[in-house]
Amino acid sequence: MVVSRSEASARAFGTFAATKGWRHTTVAPLDVVESRADVVVTCTPATAPVLRGVRPGACVVALGADVPGKRELGDGVLRGDDVRLLVDSAVQCLEFGEAAYKPAGLAASELGARFRKPQEARDPKHTIVCDLTGVAVQDVAIATTVAAAVAAAPPPAA
Repeated sequence: MVVSRSEASARAFGTFAATKGWRHTTVAPLDVVESRADVVVTCTPATAPVLRGVRPGACVVALGADVPGKRELGDGVLRGDDVRLLVDSAVQCLEFGEAAYKPAGLAASELGARFRKPQEARDPKHTIVCDLTGVAVQDVAIATTVAAAVAAAPPPAA
């Protein structure tokens, strides 16, 4: 599901995604995405929250709040006992990422520490919020891992 502030932008991304093999790209209203999506990726230049909330157990990857003054996630995303907050850099995220807006009792764990504990399974009841403000070495590692997974995946069925 694709959401944008303008339907034309959402449709343009849907057209682009189709050229990459994404067969079932649908332009959807924000409330549908918030209530139904398993994974939400925000990548906007927003200075006020865009995503108000997500369904329990969703995974949110927030890329847009990468400098002071930017914010994408509303209070409803970072609230609740089952929210787990992962950050690429605690120093950066707590200063100008989405983690700067977290409630007082919510701990932020750095991705590097999490990856050192791969034996810990993800509890599907937990909502995961991943706040990425930009750490080059991690960005390269993530992109390399995703590219390898995509290259190894079987082609879509015709």
